[in-house]
Amino acid sequence: MCCGCNPCVRQNARDSESSVERMVMRVLHLTLKKKWFDMILSGEKKEEYREIKQYWDKRLNRTFDAVCFSNGYANDSPKVTVRLKYIQTGLGVVEWGAPENEKVYILRLGEIIDA
Repeated sequence: MCCGCNPCVRQNARDSESSVERMVMRVLHLTLKKKWFDMILSGEKKEEYREIKQYWDKRLNRTFDAVCFSNGYANDSPKVTVRLKYIQTGLGVVEWGAPENEKVYILRLGEIIDA
């Protein structure tokens, strides 16, 4: 089920005959605590981190265009969709929630697409 954010599926008018081209974005859906959600929404936090574990190995081994972050699990939880620049492994910024001296998946974030 879609999170309800606008960029999950966009429809763009293609010509004067009103034919519609559907552009489907590949969106990764993640839930965050309020502190991290608010930092991403404000533009202060530019990366999100996930442990290097088998679960994330499988989940992040795909191509994504964006990340839809929600602050909670309810359908009406606040959401923000951010362009995903790339995913890499390395040491993250401790002030942004990365564990100290531990390699993690780093999801490098771009501009906010929808809030």
